[in-house]
Amino acid sequence: MKHIDNNMTKNDSQYDAGMKALVKALKGAFFLLVVIILGMLVYFVSLGGYFTVTPQESVIVLRFGKYVDTFNDGWHWYFPFPVHRFIHIKTNTQSLNVNFDAMEITQGPPEMRAMGRELAPGRDRYLLTGDDNIIHTSWKLAFEIENPRKYYETVMTPENPLQPDDLLRTPSGKVMGTRGPQTLLRALLRDAVVKTSAKNSIENILYLNKEKYQEQVKAYFIKAVNDVGIGVKVTEVNLNSVNPPLRTKPAFDAVSSAENIKSSMIDRAKAYSINQNNLAIAERAQIIADAKVYSKEVVAEVEADSNYFNKINVEYRKNPGTVLVALYNDKLSEVLSNVEDKYIISSSNNKRQEVRLKINPEPIKAKRKPKARQ
Repeated sequence: MKHIDNNMTKNDSQYDAGMKALVKALKGAFFLLVVIILGMLVYFVSLGGYFTVTPQESVIVLRFGKYVDTFNDGWHWYFPFPVHRFIHIKTNTQSLNVNFDAMEITQGPPEMRAMGRELAPGRDRYLLTGDDNIIHTSWKLAFEIENPRKYYETVMTPENPLQPDDLLRTPSGKVMGTRGPQTLLRALLRDAVVKTSAKNSIENILYLNKEKYQEQVKAYFIKAVNDVGIGVKVTEVNLNSVNPPLRTKPAFDAVSSAENIKSSMIDRAKAYSINQNNLAIAERAQIIADAKVYSKEVVAEVEADSNYFNKINVEYRKNPGTVLVALYNDKLSEVLSNVEDKYIISSSNNKRQEVRLKINPEPIKAKRKPKARQ
């Protein structure tokens, strides 16, 4: 009996020690839980609801899923999740690319890869022009988000707008595509490019009015974006490249070369025309200037002759005989001035005639130049 009592006392002491250890552990766990709860409460009412708006972004605040406000700068505090959610949206300039290119050939000889293959709808991307030709283009779009709330609420923006658009999947899990603002913008730009290309000829797009073609696409796209009203502002729409299909490129290159030769010849003809026109203008000016000088000389000569005649006329009226003799002698001297050998024959009525010869002086011989010494 005494042995049994000792065993029971021993078991009771072990049970008390276990209970004390359990109570101590529960107290420690409870204290730790209280500390965690207090820490969570402190975080909840302090840092948990604090956010700062960084440059080139906006923050939308939602309270239980409903819009509260939009902040573009500074720091702010609201009760954190699940009461409020803070949606960060980039407002800096973003860019997207849209291509209408054929699939590249990665196998086969280099000649085949260089020439390309036949285009197949559904596999290759291409455009039809207004004159039933095919072209490939690539575009770059630049845009900014000017109304973050409208952008977030109207175009199925992902839960985190900083991430790419969400994937669309079939019930079996197969990816069908994407949905979201970037997908919408690409679709609107593709629509603008397709419709604008169908209204232009390939000659205008490739050679004559490439800039006008780009401006038409840009205007159509901006109007489409404004019509859907998604809070996006389009800043640039650039045509990066435009080319015909690879198989037809040599023919288009030949046409382009011919156009360049034609343009060069036209420019040369215009330059020649301008040069000849300038020469004609200069020659005309020279002729007019010479005519004016000649006119002045003739007028001066006529005026001099007029003055001379008036003087002679006055003297003739005073003494006609003397003036006639003087004029005769002057004219005779003028006529004989160019005659080298002169013969004077008397014209008297006597039978004896005299001939007087004016012997010319002996011509002066030119002196010989001394020979140069060897």
